[in-house]
Amino acid sequence: YDFLFIHIQKTAGTSITQALAGLKGSQFITPPHLRLRDIRLKSASRPLIFAVVRNPWERMVSWYEMMLMKGMHNDFSRHLLRGAGPGNERADFGTFIRRIEVIHETDVFELAGSMLGTESEGMIIGDHYLKSLGFNQLDYICDDGLICCDRVLRYERLDEDWIELCGALNLPGNLRLPWVNANPAPKPWRDYYAGAADRDWVAEVYARDITYFGYRFVA
Repeated sequence: YDFLFIHIQKTAGTSITQALAGLKGSQFITPPHLRLRDIRLKSASRPLIFAVVRNPWERMVSWYEMMLMKGMHNDFSRHLLRGAGPGNERADFGTFIRRIEVIHETDVFELAGSMLGTESEGMIIGDHYLKSLGFNQLDYICDDGLICCDRVLRYERLDEDWIELCGALNLPGNLRLPWVNANPAPKPWRDYYAGAADRDWVAEVYARDITYFGYRFVA
């Protein structure tokens, strides 16, 4: 197999990683969630590159619920979840989505390969890597301003897109997604948006994703 999966946060990446982990020769590039521009492959040949994208408004809700579940465990989560004022233990959703500063993550992270019991290899540029809510999903699949992703799967129709991808990569026909690491929201994701200001903020931050992939707040 000759492919590279770019894991964009909250787009079923953990499910895909686990599905692919058992394939002979699979290796991990660590830390997770690197942008394509930050990865330098050892091989001279170019693999088939694929990723999954998701409606930005829905993705923010899933990301928020995940961060609440995991708590403050590294620089990035402490930045996103710290209280907005005295007596506020956790940021509310409106505060969370507005924290788009780029964080140089320096805390020790657990290698994806170690978690799954397989070999890992990869690189860190220097002693930190960049994380931000403000990165568009396009930022993960572009290099030098050009989209370098051969296949972009849609979270909204991932079951169908996954079958097509397996066919393109000649993967085993019985390779199924385990659907793990999901963060069910306690209410519909649209209800997290208190009003037009929150909706418009996400629309502005992720304008490139929304325009390129054709997403809307109203499904």
